[in-house]
Amino acid sequence: MIKLFKIMYLTVLVCALGRPAVAKQYEDTKNRFALELAAGWQLAPVPLDTEGMVFKKEVDLSPGMLRVKVMPGATGDALASHVNRVLLPFKSEIGFKQESTRAVRINGIKGQKVIFTMFANGDARFVRRAQLNVLLAYGHVHVIYFECLQKAWRYFAPDLSHMLKRYEPRSGRDAYQLLVGEWADVIDGKKLRLGADNTFKMKHLEGIFTADGGQMVLFLKNGKERFRYRIKNGKLYLRNQNLGVDQVFQPIKLKNKTNKNQNIVAGKPPDRDSLYGKWRVVDQALAEPLTLFLSPTGSMSFGPMNGRWTLTSHRLSLTSVNGIERTYHISIHQGRMRMSGGDLDKELILVCAK
Repeated sequence: MIKLFKIMYLTVLVCALGRPAVAKQYEDTKNRFALELAAGWQLAPVPLDTEGMVFKKEVDLSPGMLRVKVMPGATGDALASHVNRVLLPFKSEIGFKQESTRAVRINGIKGQKVIFTMFANGDARFVRRAQLNVLLAYGHVHVIYFECLQKAWRYFAPDLSHMLKRYEPRSGRDAYQLLVGEWADVIDGKKLRLGADNTFKMKHLEGIFTADGGQMVLFLKNGKERFRYRIKNGKLYLRNQNLGVDQVFQPIKLKNKTNKNQNIVAGKPPDRDSLYGKWRVVDQALAEPLTLFLSPTGSMSFGPMNGRWTLTSHRLSLTSVNGIERTYHISIHQGRMRMSGGDLDKELILVCAK
Protein backbone atom coordinates (compact mmCIF):
# COMPACT_ATOMS: atom_id res chain seq x y z
CA MET A 1 0.00 0.00 0.00
CA ILE A 2 2.80 2.38 0.96
CA LYS A 3 4.68 1.44 -2.21
CA LEU A 4 1.57 2.19 -4.30
CA PHE A 5 1.16 5.53 -2.57
CA LYS A 6 4.80 6.42 -3.34
CA ILE A 7 4.32 5.53 -6.99
CA MET A 8 1.18 7.68 -7.20
CA TYR A 9 2.91 10.59 -5.43
CA LEU A 10 5.94 10.46 -7.73
CA THR A 11 3.68 10.26 -10.77
CA VAL A 12 1.76 13.39 -9.70
CA LEU A 13 5.02 15.20 -8.87
CA VAL A 14 6.59 14.39 -12.23
CA CYS A 15 3.45 15.51 -14.06
CA ALA A 16 3.34 18.74 -12.10
CA LEU A 17 7.00 19.50 -12.72
CA GLY A 18 6.79 18.46 -16.34
CA ARG A 19 3.77 20.60 -17.17
CA PRO A 20 5.09 23.47 -19.30
CA ALA A 21 4.39 27.04 -18.20
CA VAL A 22 2.32 29.04 -20.65
CA ALA A 23 2.45 32.60 -21.91
CA LYS A 24 -0.13 34.99 -20.50
CA GLN A 25 -1.49 38.39 -21.47
CA TYR A 26 -0.74 41.39 -19.23
CA GLU A 27 -3.07 44.39 -19.38
CA ASP A 28 -1.71 47.48 -17.64
CA THR A 29 -4.24 48.74 -15.08
CA LYS A 30 -3.72 52.33 -16.30
CA ASN A 31 -4.10 51.23 -19.93
CA ARG A 32 -0.63 52.50 -20.86
CA PHE A 33 0.42 49.29 -22.59
CA ALA A 34 -0.27 45.59 -22.97
CA LEU A 35 2.01 42.66 -23.73
CA GLU A 36 2.05 38.90 -23.68
CA LEU A 37 4.43 37.64 -21.00
CA ALA A 38 6.51 34.66 -22.07
CA ALA A 39 6.18 31.51 -20.00
CA GLY A 40 7.49 31.84 -16.45
CA TRP A 41 7.55 35.65 -16.29
CA GLN A 42 5.87 37.28 -13.29
CA LEU A 43 4.86 40.81 -12.35
CA ALA A 44 7.26 42.24 -9.74
CA PRO A 45 5.99 45.76 -8.92
CA VAL A 46 8.39 48.25 -7.35
CA PRO A 47 6.94 50.41 -4.52
CA LEU A 48 6.40 54.09 -5.42
CA ASP A 49 7.21 53.41 -9.10
CA THR A 50 4.34 55.12 -10.95
CA GLU A 51 5.84 55.30 -14.45
CA GLY A 52 5.72 51.65 -15.44
CA MET A 53 5.95 48.01 -14.43
CA VAL A 54 8.68 45.44 -13.73
CA PHE A 55 8.61 41.74 -14.64
CA LYS A 56 11.06 39.03 -13.57
CA LYS A 57 11.98 35.43 -14.28
CA GLU A 58 14.73 33.10 -13.08
CA VAL A 59 16.54 30.47 -15.16
CA ASP A 60 18.90 28.22 -13.20
CA LEU A 61 19.02 30.81 -10.38
CA SER A 62 20.00 33.52 -12.88
CA PRO A 63 17.44 36.37 -12.87
CA GLY A 64 16.18 38.27 -15.88
CA MET A 65 14.39 41.60 -15.53
CA LEU A 66 12.09 43.46 -17.93
CA ARG A 67 11.02 47.01 -17.09
CA VAL A 68 8.44 49.00 -19.04
CA LYS A 69 8.29 52.76 -18.54
CA VAL A 70 5.81 55.11 -20.25
CA MET A 71 6.30 58.89 -20.23
CA PRO A 72 4.61 61.85 -21.96
CA GLY A 73 6.49 62.83 -25.11
CA ALA A 74 5.04 66.30 -25.63
CA THR A 75 8.45 68.00 -25.96
CA GLY A 76 8.52 67.59 -29.74
CA ASP A 77 11.88 65.79 -29.61
CA ALA A 78 12.67 63.21 -32.25
CA LEU A 79 13.08 59.56 -31.31
CA ALA A 80 16.90 59.76 -31.30
CA SER A 81 16.81 62.50 -28.65
CA HIS A 82 14.64 60.37 -26.38
CA VAL A 83 16.98 57.40 -26.85
CA ASN A 84 20.03 59.47 -25.91
CA ARG A 85 18.28 60.85 -22.84
CA VAL A 86 17.27 57.38 -21.61
CA LEU A 87 20.69 55.88 -22.36
CA LEU A 88 22.70 58.62 -20.62
CA PRO A 89 22.52 57.23 -17.01
CA PHE A 90 23.72 53.81 -18.18
CA LYS A 91 26.85 55.32 -19.73
CA SER A 92 28.10 56.18 -16.24
CA GLU A 93 27.94 52.51 -15.17
CA ILE A 94 31.31 50.85 -14.56
CA GLY A 95 32.33 48.75 -17.55
CA PHE A 96 29.72 50.25 -19.89
CA LYS A 97 30.25 49.17 -23.49
CA GLN A 98 27.78 49.80 -26.29
CA GLU A 99 27.55 46.89 -28.71
CA SER A 100 25.00 47.97 -31.31
CA THR A 101 22.27 50.44 -32.22
CA ARG A 102 19.68 49.90 -34.92
CA ALA A 103 16.18 50.83 -36.00
CA VAL A 104 13.39 48.36 -35.23
CA ARG A 105 9.62 48.13 -35.47
CA ILE A 106 7.54 47.15 -32.48
CA ASN A 107 3.95 46.33 -33.38
CA GLY A 108 4.44 48.25 -36.63
CA ILE A 109 5.71 51.44 -34.96
CA LYS A 110 9.27 52.65 -35.54
CA GLY A 111 11.63 52.39 -32.60
CA GLN A 112 15.31 52.08 -31.77
CA LYS A 113 17.18 49.23 -30.11
CA VAL A 114 20.45 49.60 -28.20
CA ILE A 115 22.41 46.62 -26.80
CA PHE A 116 25.15 47.23 -24.24
CA THR A 117 27.04 45.57 -21.39
CA MET A 118 28.24 46.72 -17.95
CA PHE A 119 29.76 45.19 -14.86
CA ALA A 120 27.47 43.82 -12.13
CA ASN A 121 28.15 45.80 -8.95
CA GLY A 122 31.38 47.07 -10.53
CA ASP A 123 32.85 43.56 -10.65
CA ALA A 124 34.44 42.74 -14.02
CA ARG A 125 33.99 39.01 -13.36
CA PHE A 126 30.21 39.38 -13.69
CA VAL A 127 28.95 41.14 -16.80
CA ARG A 128 25.34 42.30 -17.26
CA ARG A 129 23.97 42.48 -20.78
CA ALA A 130 21.08 44.80 -21.54
CA GLN A 131 18.76 45.67 -24.40
CA LEU A 132 17.04 49.05 -24.49
CA ASN A 133 14.07 49.53 -26.83
CA VAL A 134 12.59 53.00 -27.17
CA LEU A 135 9.61 54.03 -29.29
CA LEU A 136 7.55 57.17 -29.62
CA ALA A 137 3.86 56.33 -30.03
CA TYR A 138 0.65 58.33 -29.69
CA GLY A 139 2.37 61.20 -27.88
CA HIS A 140 4.19 58.99 -25.35
CA VAL A 141 7.70 57.56 -25.01
CA HIS A 142 7.78 53.83 -24.31
CA VAL A 143 10.99 52.49 -22.78
CA ILE A 144 11.30 48.69 -22.73
CA TYR A 145 14.45 47.70 -20.87
CA PHE A 146 15.73 44.15 -20.38
CA GLU A 147 18.83 42.91 -18.57
CA CYS A 148 20.38 39.67 -17.31
CA LEU A 149 23.86 38.22 -16.76
CA GLN A 150 25.68 37.87 -20.06
CA LYS A 151 26.09 34.12 -19.57
CA ALA A 152 22.30 33.71 -19.35
CA TRP A 153 21.49 35.87 -22.39
CA ARG A 154 20.88 32.95 -24.75
CA TYR A 155 18.27 31.51 -22.40
CA PHE A 156 16.31 34.76 -22.16
CA ALA A 157 16.65 35.96 -25.77
CA PRO A 158 13.66 33.94 -27.10
CA ASP A 159 11.46 35.28 -24.27
CA LEU A 160 12.47 38.87 -25.02
CA SER A 161 11.74 38.44 -28.73
CA HIS A 162 8.34 36.92 -27.88
CA MET A 163 7.33 39.82 -25.62
CA LEU A 164 8.53 42.60 -27.92
CA LYS A 165 6.55 41.17 -30.84
CA ARG A 166 3.42 41.31 -28.69
CA TYR A 167 3.94 44.71 -27.05
CA GLU A 168 1.06 47.12 -27.63
CA PRO A 169 1.41 50.87 -26.83
CA ARG A 170 -1.88 52.33 -25.61
CA SER A 171 -1.30 55.65 -23.81
CA GLY A 172 -2.82 58.47 -25.85
CA ARG A 173 -4.10 56.12 -28.52
CA ASP A 174 -7.70 57.31 -28.35
CA ALA A 175 -6.71 60.93 -29.09
CA TYR A 176 -4.44 59.98 -32.01
CA GLN A 177 -6.08 57.06 -33.78
CA LEU A 178 -8.56 59.26 -35.65
CA LEU A 179 -5.66 61.34 -37.00
CA VAL A 180 -3.16 58.67 -37.99
CA GLY A 181 -3.03 58.15 -41.73
CA GLU A 182 -2.66 60.06 -44.97
CA TRP A 183 -4.77 63.11 -45.81
CA ALA A 184 -5.13 65.35 -48.86
CA ASP A 185 -6.11 69.04 -48.96
CA VAL A 186 -9.55 69.22 -50.60
CA ILE A 187 -8.49 72.28 -52.65
CA ASP A 188 -4.96 71.66 -53.92
CA GLY A 189 -4.50 67.97 -53.07
CA LYS A 190 -1.48 68.67 -50.87
CA LYS A 191 -0.71 65.55 -48.83
CA LEU A 192 -0.38 65.41 -45.06
CA ARG A 193 0.89 62.23 -43.39
CA LEU A 194 0.40 61.75 -39.66
CA GLY A 195 2.09 58.69 -38.17
CA ALA A 196 1.42 56.66 -35.05
CA ASP A 197 5.09 57.35 -34.22
CA ASN A 198 4.26 61.09 -33.97
CA THR A 199 6.01 61.98 -37.21
CA PHE A 200 4.38 64.17 -39.84
CA LYS A 201 5.22 65.11 -43.40
CA MET A 202 3.64 67.71 -45.67
CA LYS A 203 5.50 68.54 -48.88
CA HIS A 204 8.96 69.78 -47.83
CA LEU A 205 7.96 70.04 -44.15
CA GLU A 206 8.50 67.17 -41.76
CA GLY A 207 9.02 66.68 -38.06
CA ILE A 208 7.16 65.66 -34.92
CA PHE A 209 3.54 66.44 -34.09
CA THR A 210 1.47 66.20 -30.93
CA ALA A 211 -2.30 66.28 -30.44
CA ASP A 212 -4.53 66.47 -27.38
CA GLY A 213 -8.04 66.10 -28.75
CA GLY A 214 -8.41 69.74 -29.78
CA GLN A 215 -4.97 71.24 -30.39
CA MET A 216 -2.25 70.03 -32.73
CA VAL A 217 1.36 71.23 -32.61
CA LEU A 218 3.76 70.73 -35.51
CA PHE A 219 7.40 70.87 -34.37
CA LEU A 220 9.59 72.12 -37.20
CA LYS A 221 13.35 72.58 -37.46
CA ASN A 222 13.09 76.33 -36.85
CA GLY A 223 10.13 76.45 -34.46
CA LYS A 224 6.62 75.15 -34.01
CA GLU A 225 3.13 75.94 -35.24
CA ARG A 226 -0.10 75.40 -33.33
CA PHE A 227 -3.50 74.56 -34.82
CA ARG A 228 -6.97 73.95 -33.48
CA TYR A 229 -8.33 70.84 -35.13
CA ARG A 230 -11.55 68.89 -35.42
CA ILE A 231 -12.77 65.92 -37.38
CA LYS A 232 -16.23 66.20 -38.85
CA ASN A 233 -17.90 63.89 -41.37
CA GLY A 234 -14.61 62.10 -41.88
CA LYS A 235 -12.67 65.27 -42.76
CA LEU A 236 -9.87 66.97 -40.83
CA TYR A 237 -10.22 70.73 -40.22
CA LEU A 238 -7.17 72.80 -39.18
CA ARG A 239 -7.18 76.45 -38.15
CA ASN A 240 -4.78 78.93 -36.56
CA GLN A 241 -4.16 82.67 -36.56
CA ASN A 242 -2.31 82.49 -39.88
CA LEU A 243 -5.21 80.82 -41.69
CA GLY A 244 -8.17 82.96 -42.61
CA VAL A 245 -10.41 79.93 -43.04
CA ASP A 246 -10.21 76.25 -42.09
CA GLN A 247 -7.77 74.15 -44.05
CA VAL A 248 -9.72 71.00 -44.84
CA PHE A 249 -8.25 67.56 -45.53
CA GLN A 250 -9.93 64.36 -46.60
CA PRO A 251 -8.49 60.89 -45.95
CA ILE A 252 -6.51 59.24 -48.72
CA LYS A 253 -5.92 55.97 -46.96
CA LEU A 254 -6.72 56.32 -43.29
CA LYS A 255 -4.58 53.76 -41.51
CA ASN A 256 -6.47 52.03 -38.73
CA LYS A 257 -3.84 49.29 -38.56
CA THR A 258 -0.28 49.52 -37.29
CA ASN A 259 0.43 46.09 -38.76
CA LYS A 260 -1.37 42.98 -39.95
CA ASN A 261 -1.67 41.63 -36.43
CA GLN A 262 -3.10 44.69 -34.68
CA ASN A 263 -6.34 46.37 -35.61
CA ILE A 264 -6.87 49.75 -33.97
CA VAL A 265 -10.27 51.22 -34.62
CA ALA A 266 -12.02 54.23 -33.22
CA GLY A 267 -15.20 52.29 -32.59
CA LYS A 268 -18.76 53.55 -32.89
CA PRO A 269 -19.19 57.06 -31.46
CA PRO A 270 -21.10 57.06 -28.16
CA ASP A 271 -24.82 57.85 -28.28
CA ARG A 272 -25.81 61.02 -26.50
CA ASP A 273 -28.38 59.10 -24.45
CA SER A 274 -25.68 56.77 -23.13
CA LEU A 275 -23.86 59.71 -21.51
CA TYR A 276 -26.71 61.02 -19.37
CA GLY A 277 -26.13 60.85 -15.64
CA LYS A 278 -23.30 60.95 -13.15
CA TRP A 279 -19.86 59.45 -13.84
CA ARG A 280 -17.08 58.90 -11.33
CA VAL A 281 -13.37 58.96 -12.17
CA VAL A 282 -11.59 55.73 -11.22
CA ASP A 283 -8.31 56.96 -9.74
CA GLN A 284 -7.19 55.91 -6.29
CA ALA A 285 -4.60 58.70 -6.25
CA LEU A 286 -7.28 61.38 -6.00
CA ALA A 287 -7.93 62.70 -2.49
CA GLU A 288 -11.59 63.33 -3.38
CA PRO A 289 -13.66 61.54 -6.04
CA LEU A 290 -13.89 63.53 -9.28
CA THR A 291 -17.31 63.33 -10.91
CA LEU A 292 -18.80 64.29 -14.26
CA PHE A 293 -22.52 65.00 -14.55
CA LEU A 294 -24.17 65.30 -17.99
CA SER A 295 -27.82 66.33 -18.10
CA PRO A 296 -30.24 65.63 -21.00
CA THR A 297 -30.93 69.40 -20.99
CA GLY A 298 -27.31 70.14 -21.93
CA SER A 299 -26.13 71.34 -18.53
CA MET A 300 -23.06 69.74 -16.97
CA SER A 301 -20.65 69.76 -14.06
CA PHE A 302 -17.12 68.40 -14.03
CA GLY A 303 -15.41 68.80 -10.70
CA PRO A 304 -15.68 72.54 -9.88
CA MET A 305 -16.62 73.39 -13.49
CA ASN A 306 -20.28 74.11 -14.36
CA GLY A 307 -21.82 74.97 -17.70
CA ARG A 308 -23.02 73.33 -20.93
CA TRP A 309 -21.96 70.25 -22.90
CA THR A 310 -22.13 69.14 -26.53
CA LEU A 311 -21.17 65.90 -28.28
CA THR A 312 -19.78 65.54 -31.81
CA SER A 313 -18.71 62.04 -32.73
CA HIS A 314 -16.05 61.14 -30.12
CA ARG A 315 -15.54 64.78 -29.04
CA LEU A 316 -17.13 65.92 -25.78
CA SER A 317 -17.02 69.72 -25.43
CA LEU A 318 -17.54 71.31 -22.01
CA THR A 319 -18.11 75.07 -21.83
CA SER A 320 -18.10 76.74 -18.41
CA VAL A 321 -20.40 79.58 -17.36
CA ASN A 322 -17.34 81.84 -17.78
CA GLY A 323 -16.93 80.81 -21.41
CA ILE A 324 -13.92 78.51 -20.95
CA GLU A 325 -14.15 75.56 -23.33
CA ARG A 326 -12.49 72.17 -22.97
CA THR A 327 -12.77 69.42 -25.60
CA TYR A 328 -12.05 65.80 -24.77
CA HIS A 329 -11.93 62.60 -26.79
CA ILE A 330 -14.22 59.97 -25.28
CA SER A 331 -15.17 56.38 -25.94
CA ILE A 332 -17.42 53.95 -24.06
CA HIS A 333 -16.90 50.22 -23.77
CA GLN A 334 -18.60 47.81 -21.37
CA GLY A 335 -19.98 50.61 -19.22
CA ARG A 336 -16.64 52.42 -18.82
CA MET A 337 -15.87 55.82 -20.31
CA ARG A 338 -12.35 56.70 -21.42
CA MET A 339 -11.55 60.41 -21.57
CA SER A 340 -8.36 62.00 -22.91
CA GLY A 341 -7.08 65.24 -24.42
CA GLY A 342 -8.18 68.72 -23.43
CA ASP A 343 -6.41 69.82 -20.24
CA LEU A 344 -5.77 66.25 -19.06
CA ASP A 345 -2.19 65.05 -18.66
CA LYS A 346 -3.30 61.42 -18.71
CA GLU A 347 -6.30 59.37 -19.80
CA LEU A 348 -9.15 59.11 -17.29
CA ILE A 349 -11.44 56.13 -16.83
CA LEU A 350 -14.94 56.81 -15.54
CA VAL A 351 -17.74 54.52 -14.40
CA CYS A 352 -21.41 55.24 -13.81
CA ALA A 353 -21.83 56.50 -10.25
CA LYS A 354 -24.66 55.03 -8.22
